[in-house]
Amino acid sequence: MREPPPRGLPVLRLSLLLLAGCPSLLTMGPARTVPPGKAQEFVSAGAYRATLVSGTPPEPVDRSVEWIPFAEAGVRFGLGESVDLSIRAGTGGGSVGPRIQVIRSATEDSGVDVLIDPSVGWTGFFPGDREGVVTGMTVSLALPVGWNLGGGSQLVLSPRVAVVNDRAVGTDAMAGASLGLVLALGTGPASWLLTPECALASSRRTGDPVLQCGLGLFWPR
Repeated sequence: MREPPPRGLPVLRLSLLLLAGCPSLLTMGPARTVPPGKAQEFVSAGAYRATLVSGTPPEPVDRSVEWIPFAEAGVRFGLGESVDLSIRAGTGGGSVGPRIQVIRSATEDSGVDVLIDPSVGWTGFFPGDREGVVTGMTVSLALPVGWNLGGGSQLVLSPRVAVVNDRAVGTDAMAGASLGLVLALGTGPASWLLTPECALASSRRTGDPVLQCGLGLFWPR
């Protein structure tokens, strides 16, 4: 395993270290699969609140809480009536996995949609770091539940568990949930989607909560 980061780490280096072990905890979008043959793209930006722990007991252990910005982009491809493929990448890494519809309401104006959302991914520094781009792997399982509000808008609650194995920040297990609002800016398939969302998860490694908030924008479907 990599040695703990030295004290007095510059702000930029600290930011990269935190991002290396922070997969996205946000669902970003409705709990409804993309129709077969269609694609749905988005971009998002926001910030993490995470705890950096350096040092190995019984040596002194340094702890610092930081707010770190992130940016991400993704695309989902409809593979069937109840399955799509999600690919996401950003400043902290990326992920890929199917989303499987287990409950689908007859209309977007009422009812509940439920997905099973497993994914595997990678964590990494920005390009150019001496350790390389990819620094670890992550596995995640979410269960997005979306309450249809009408016109393509949804309130989405997503319980999630994730495991990270990253050589920069070690191995961590996280459990928590995100709450997001999908706002349809118009009607029909030509509407844009605005998606504010926040996630809160407990970190087994640090014992401190991880908070992530972001704002996403989807192109017309």
